[in-house]
Amino acid sequence: MGVPRTAILEEGTSLNTYENAVNVRKLRRRRKLNRVLLVTSAVHMPRSVAIFQKQGIEAIPAPTDYWVSAATLTAMGNTREARLLSLLPNSEAMHYFTRALKEYIGFMVYRAKGWL
Repeated sequence: MGVPRTAILEEGTSLNTYENAVNVRKLRRRRKLNRVLLVTSAVHMPRSVAIFQKQGIEAIPAPTDYWVSAATLTAMGNTREARLLSLLPNSEAMHYFTRALKEYIGFMVYRAKGWL
């Protein structure tokens, strides 16, 4: 997207979002950076921002991979057929539900551990 490789600092040793925030905090101090651009999945962004804030990091959210766009919703329309089809089981919807549920559970676990 036109960003020079030399302008990107990536932390690649963490195993979860909490470790990522802790490691970024250390990198930020060493490099004397004021804020970071936080790039992650849109569904994961609320928990990620909260974790980074808890570490005292000013993170600018840059969410990716939105699941539904306005164009998709418009294309589906509001016809009787579209509403009827939306009632059928959908494995892709179950996948998205599972990912969203994981984020909600992750939020509760991170809060219980004191990471948020």
